[in-house]
Parts: sequence; C-alpha cells; structure tokens
Amino acid sequence: LPGGASRSYGIQVAKLAGLPPGVIERAGEILGNLERGELNSAGLPRIAGRRAGKEAGPYGQMNLPNPATPPGGPVTEELKNLDIDSVTPVEALNILNKMKGMLNE
Repeated sequence: LPGGASRSYGIQVAKLAGLPPGVIERAGEILGNLERGELNSAGLPRIAGRRAGKEAGPYGQMNLPNPATPPGGPVTEELKNLDIDSVTPVEALNILNKMKGMLNE
C-alpha cells in the first residue's frame, strides 16, 4: 500500500539477519526509550547508559568486531581476489560452498 508504515521493522529484520541477541535486546530498549520520549537532563534520549551485568564498552556500547580490520585467513584472501562482477550464480554457490569447507577445516 502507498504511504509509510505504522512502525519500524528494523529490529525484526536484524533478528532475521542473525545479529547477536544482545544487540537485538539493546536495540529494543533504545527504541522503547525513543517511543516513550524518555529524555535525560540534557534533553537527549536515554540510550547510552551502562547497564549492570551486561558486557559493554565505553558509553554502554557493546564490543563488536571492527569491520575495518577483517580477520585474515584463506577465506579472506579468496574474497579479496574474487571478481564478483564476472561470477555466475552457480559459480557463486560453488565458491560459497568451497569457503564454507575452508572454514570447517
């Protein structure tokens, strides 16, 4: 239907994409705070507080891998050398299967 959605489905999409449960839980908390208009003394949404018993980095953020520095290894090298524009769908599936095997070794 034309027009906007009555609510955001980003968290559900993130869950389907397989993001870690802690990230999904924290996103739900932040969304709830924003929807309820909960603001701190500076008038900003209460989204960066550190919570007891949760593993968090500075400012309450979870420690996630840095995508700018991917782990090395044979799969990473294979991906770096892959010309994705010249691969057919069947070849892509074969390459993916090969990489999966490399990870399981």
